[in-house]
Amino acid sequence: MKHSKFISALLAGAMVFTSTSLPGYLQASAQGVALEDGLVADYSFDGETLADEKGGSGASAIVTGLNAYSGAPVYEAGKEGKALRLGDYGLKLNREDLGDNFTVSLWLNWDGSVVYNQSVLFLGYHNPEKWLAVGGTEHDGLTNSRFWANGNGYSWTTLGSADLSGGWHQLTLVGSSGGVAAYLDGELCGSGTSNGPLTGADQDIYVGVNNWDEEFTGLVDEVKVYDRTLSEAEIYRLYDSETSTETLLDQTGITATSSLSMVVGRTQSIEVSMHPVVAAAVPTVIYETSDDTVAQVSQDGVVTAVASGNAVITTTVTLGSVTKTAQTNVTVGGTLDDRLVASFDFENTLDNGVEGGTDAQALGYKLGSYTGEVSYEQGRDGQAVRLGDYGLKLNQQDVGDEYTVSFWVKNHSALAENQVLLLLGYHDPENWMALSGSQSNTSKLKFWGNGGGFSWTTLANTSVPADTWHQITITGTQGQATLYRDGVSLGTVQSNNPLSGSNADIYLGVNNWDTLFDGLVDEVRVYNIALSQEEVQEQALDEFQTMFQQSVEGTLEVAQLLGDNDSAQDVRYDLTLPQTAGGMDVTWTSSNPDVIAADGSVTSPETDTDVSLTAVFQNGLLRYEVSFDFTVTAFDRSQLDTLLEQARAVDTTLLTPESAQRLAQAVEAAEGVENTFAAVDQAVRTLCFTLDHLYYRDEAVNPFAFIQEAETQVELEAGETAQVFTLPDRVKDYVTVTYTTGNEDVATYQDGVVTVAGSGKTIVTATVTAKYDGFQMAYSTAVEVLGQPEPTPEPGDVDKTLLEKTIAYAETLSTDGVTDSAVAAFQKVLAEAKAVMADENADQAQVNAAWDNLLEGIWGLGLVQGDKTLLEQLITKADGMMAEADKYVETNWQQLVDALAAAKDVAADGDAMDEDIQPVAEALLDAILAQRFKADKSILEDLIGQAEGMDLTGYTAESVAAFRTALATAQAVMADATLSEDDQDKVDDAVAALSAAMDGLTAEGETQPSDQPESSQNPETTDQPQATEKPENVPQTGDSAQLMGYVAALATAVMALGAVTVVRRRRRN
Repeated sequence: MKHSKFISALLAGAMVFTSTSLPGYLQASAQGVALEDGLVADYSFDGETLADEKGGSGASAIVTGLNAYSGAPVYEAGKEGKALRLGDYGLKLNREDLGDNFTVSLWLNWDGSVVYNQSVLFLGYHNPEKWLAVGGTEHDGLTNSRFWANGNGYSWTTLGSADLSGGWHQLTLVGSSGGVAAYLDGELCGSGTSNGPLTGADQDIYVGVNNWDEEFTGLVDEVKVYDRTLSEAEIYRLYDSETSTETLLDQTGITATSSLSMVVGRTQSIEVSMHPVVAAAVPTVIYETSDDTVAQVSQDGVVTAVASGNAVITTTVTLGSVTKTAQTNVTVGGTLDDRLVASFDFENTLDNGVEGGTDAQALGYKLGSYTGEVSYEQGRDGQAVRLGDYGLKLNQQDVGDEYTVSFWVKNHSALAENQVLLLLGYHDPENWMALSGSQSNTSKLKFWGNGGGFSWTTLANTSVPADTWHQITITGTQGQATLYRDGVSLGTVQSNNPLSGSNADIYLGVNNWDTLFDGLVDEVRVYNIALSQEEVQEQALDEFQTMFQQSVEGTLEVAQLLGDNDSAQDVRYDLTLPQTAGGMDVTWTSSNPDVIAADGSVTSPETDTDVSLTAVFQNGLLRYEVSFDFTVTAFDRSQLDTLLEQARAVDTTLLTPESAQRLAQAVEAAEGVENTFAAVDQAVRTLCFTLDHLYYRDEAVNPFAFIQEAETQVELEAGETAQVFTLPDRVKDYVTVTYTTGNEDVATYQDGVVTVAGSGKTIVTATVTAKYDGFQMAYSTAVEVLGQPEPTPEPGDVDKTLLEKTIAYAETLSTDGVTDSAVAAFQKVLAEAKAVMADENADQAQVNAAWDNLLEGIWGLGLVQGDKTLLEQLITKADGMMAEADKYVETNWQQLVDALAAAKDVAADGDAMDEDIQPVAEALLDAILAQRFKADKSILEDLIGQAEGMDLTGYTAESVAAFRTALATAQAVMADATLSEDDQDKVDDAVAALSAAMDGLTAEGETQPSDQPESSQNPETTDQPQATEKPENVPQTGDSAQLMGYVAALATAVMALGAVTVVRRRRRN
């Protein structure tokens, strides 16, 4: 395992101008974090399945092209338990849109050598391409694989490599918004900036397969997916969970900064690196100096140079019983001014202002001699040297590994590609780092190098806009160089130590190859020590501060920060606080972090609250602040609470089990939702959707479909009972039932059972009410209890009790929707029954007859009118077509006329039931569908008019005969009233033929037409009506999507007319 400091050096080389310390996504400590935290998918394959042991979606076996694999997965002995054999297929893990923060880890055992681009692990999607992957290198037969990326800033870019030979290896890919990295067996093998490979709807994880390349051949095991970025220590523990932390410290030791070259008054930190697992265990670190009169050291490793001399700083790291040490040699030599080896102010001279220092000299193109005069102009302060026909060699050879070169520059014109501003080093052999034009006709510069591990490698980019002064500083230490512009650190990169060596020198505006720089240079300083960031900025702190402020002012505006909010005065949701702006890092502070935290997260207050956020741009001593004012709106969850009341009021016993579970989950989530607008809005959306998509049991929605009709009538004798109505068990929970009898002296009625009480007649009724919507149906049975014939009553001795109760029952019934004739019959017998009831002289026979008739009238209320809604819609459509009859061909028109008349008769029939309505509705629909628009003959009609008015005198007989034939054909087509739009081709052909015949008329003795209409008078093809020129607002039969959609819906509804199976009646309240 490489030490953390070595890893940071790799990262610095891989990422252009980043910090030398580890990115946050790699520095995260493992302290207090278990390797189960954030684990969202786990595939061990031990059960010989592709199941996710975390309960998520199982993986899918697929082949190149991402199609499903038709065979069965194969399992073999693995790293632990069983492993999955890949080769004919790979896996899609079905973990779409995992987000910016992720870790994907697996064990693999590759069969043999690697094939070109062979897929090992692929994160992302292929259309559009945005992915991060490990796969075969560019050459077959190797054991190496490459870590590479494409899309969102990458172009098939290799970020690292790994050797997969020799059995089982663990491969881990991690990512965050700050970057991505690959580890093999716990060691970093590649890194780069993040392209968001798992952010997006289609972005997924593929093992051993992708859309293009050959599948991985070998075994995979222990595939794990996290929705967080594991630290280096955690990554190593995935690989090696057994070696103790103390053993790791004992085996790997520590390293510390080997040497420090300092000047009096300076402070510098010792950088200590150790195994990341050891670092995560927070060992004890102690620093000791051998001579505190020369160098002192604090317990956080900061060394202060006190006086000239040498000292040794010993760093001791202890964990348990294991102790490791490392030493740092400190050399303190005078003051910073003592390390200044060259100073050029160019006050009409190239003299070096440092006593005893070597002066600069002017050189021509390609380092040739320059014999002309050196020019000076007004500089930043005093005079400046004018470069253009020559450049300068500073004659500061072999400054060493530690150096600082700074100067002010004013560019006079756009730069050419490779036009040289500064070169450190030498050309033979090439070992140099330089600032040169990066793009012609711009002010852009590239900081690049060649030799010593570089191959014309661009390390960073900056610019020197024309006609303004800018300061450039480059500092170097062993293996590293840092570039500054106007005091701002642009980052640190690897270095080839260009100023070490007998020929290594500093050149301004000239080199051995390229165009000379055109502009002014002033205040050149060369040190044989690397200035710190603060020392670089102190060269012109006030001016750098002003330039820094100007560079970042206006780069942040409130609109960039609002996120999902509409206004800064009505903040409800988290703000979006950029971490960079204007190329600078930004940190944030809040006047009320309990309401708006420094990361922009909002916690809604109880009352409207004003909060100020301050963006801090800082680079060393340079600092700029800008504040933004927001009003955070008081939290309001009334809408959610109202929805919760509605949801709790739902009778879940009526729902399907799945729907009831979804509702319960939505309610539970809403009840426990965090008091933020974002969380509440999401809960409202979820709850609204759930309430809008409740699915009720069939037995609850229409329990009557499961209930058999009661017995129509029964005859019983004294002492008997009869079950005349049965409520099925499957609907008992979804309805309420009341049982009533018209005469308790004759029979009682309970739970569908009639019990005889005495002789006579009565009606018993079971009234069923659906809990779902309150709909009622009454199931009635006429009951006659047989007994001894009653004596003929004397006048006035008549029993009207049964008739009275039946009349009272009849008056509660509704006739809504009943056929007109049934309503009329019911009303007639009810009126007659009332008359008999009121007739004091009515005998028992009249009373019984009135009662029998009233019963039949009540039973007749079951004759319900059919639903004419769809029929009326069809009639309305047909009436509209009748109003435009001239647009339709006559062929099937009478069918529509007849069908419409029949439909209107049924629509007017108050006794029409569904079985009467359905046939005429279908017939009218068929008639509508049978109609066709007439073909468009307007062009043909105009052309015939022209032809019939032509004078054919003087034309050849042959051309006139052809003309007359075409005219006759056209006139026949024009007269054919049966042609519909389906026959438009016939009309168009007649137009074309007649037009051609007119063009073909030839005067006698001539070969070209003479008096006939010019071709421009003939209708052009483009003048013919297009499909979109058909009459507007008229449904077009045959090919009209509008009408077909309309009639399709009607046809479906018409077919449903025959599906009514239950007669329903409502009781009046």
